[in-house]
Amino acid sequence: MAALRFLTARGWSLLACGAGTLVLAWLLGRRELLNVAVFLVSAPLVAAAVLRVGLPRLQVRRSFTPQAVAGRECMVVVEVAPPSAVPGQGPFPRPARRGSRGPLRLTETLPPGSGPPPSGTTPVPGTFRYWLRPPRRGLYAVGPLTVESTDPFGLARRTVALGEPSPLTVLGPLPRVDAGQLPGLRGGMEGTAARGTASADSDDAATREYREGDPMRRVHWATTARRGRLMVRQEQPRAPRRATLVLDRSAAAFTPGSAPSSRPEPVGHFTGAPGTTTACFDWVVAAAAGIGASLSMLGYAVELLDRYGGPLAASSPSAPDPGRAVFNGAGAGAELRHVLAAVGLEADRGHPPVRGPDGGGGRGGGGQGGGGPVVLLTGRLDGAAARAWVAALGPNRAVSALLADGLPEGSAAAVRIFRENGWRAAAAPPSLPLEQAWLALDMGPVPPDQARPDPTRPAQARPAPPRPNPTRPRNGAHPGQDR
Repeated sequence: MAALRFLTARGWSLLACGAGTLVLAWLLGRRELLNVAVFLVSAPLVAAAVLRVGLPRLQVRRSFTPQAVAGRECMVVVEVAPPSAVPGQGPFPRPARRGSRGPLRLTETLPPGSGPPPSGTTPVPGTFRYWLRPPRRGLYAVGPLTVESTDPFGLARRTVALGEPSPLTVLGPLPRVDAGQLPGLRGGMEGTAARGTASADSDDAATREYREGDPMRRVHWATTARRGRLMVRQEQPRAPRRATLVLDRSAAAFTPGSAPSSRPEPVGHFTGAPGTTTACFDWVVAAAAGIGASLSMLGYAVELLDRYGGPLAASSPSAPDPGRAVFNGAGAGAELRHVLAAVGLEADRGHPPVRGPDGGGGRGGGGQGGGGPVVLLTGRLDGAAARAWVAALGPNRAVSALLADGLPEGSAAAVRIFRENGWRAAAAPPSLPLEQAWLALDMGPVPPDQARPDPTRPAQARPAPPRPNPTRPRNGAHPGQDR
């Protein structure tokens, strides 16, 4: 049927009339009817040929405002214009006259699940606008633009795909959370401030010669007395404080059963096959964005790693810099959201979680700075997987673990193992707001006297209680003394 669309209904009607007139001219032997038949048959065919060779070369440019976020509307502005004949002006110079060509009917190609494709009519050069509501985070292809043009008499039509698809990065939600309550965070902030104050008054501070305009309060008098000339203090820049987010992408942790929260869903990929996500994995991705944004606002450099210790950006199609692992500065929160936009699940490689050189933390678990807060974001874990994470990141450290599970009781054993090893841990369903799940972390680790044995762990022999010494007197009485 697509091959028959080169003519409109009017064109096919004219062609059918021409064929009928041609038959009548042959039966009746009338030359006048033959001339009419030739005209009726050739008119739509000539119109189709003119459209085939006469459609001008056009270029398309799209812009999205504001930044697309899953579940929210953004405006898409599509500009259609002929290529510029002036070098250096690019394909979209300022048009001298609007409507220099006939109007075109445009139809946009949208990602799956984004609703019916919008269509409209615009002159060339011209602008076509519509609203788009992406349903899910990811990196999607918007386009190409389908252009349908007709001849002035409405006999023929031509439909072509115009331009290349444009990448659209759809960010996930950004939940609000106060990461200032993380273990190891307050102490690190106070320690840094104390070290900064101490370095300002120490003799080991870097110094240089006094320059005109330097404030006198920066004069280092001890060094001035030693060198015999006025020296001022030049403080060395301090290394930024670092926090680590470890995002587990293993499919086994997020697709444990047939619950709705474990049902695989596609996540957009611009150039390759769509990735896979679930409601639980989307929850931990949003949690990583919210916690990372909160930590960056507190002045921390946020290191975002996968379960194997590599930068998570290396496996994200939406990452601007695939090799980047540490995010700091004013735009760290927005950069983290872009990295997390198209992250999907992966098959388990069969390797245990990363182990750092100090026995805990991997590259980011405080192993490079020691004592930095670590947040582990994962799904349902059994006892063996929980012990593997404890061995990788280290017990009795400033680690907080959030487990997304549609049935939180399925991760109860893992949560208890984490708490028994000095971590803060909580399991939450994806329907629970992140702020409430964050408050559940305040329950803290399980005290040693309340720890229960793990039924999945081999039993260990307990030491026998000490036997009473018969030679030792009772109630503090000495030998030979009457009680």
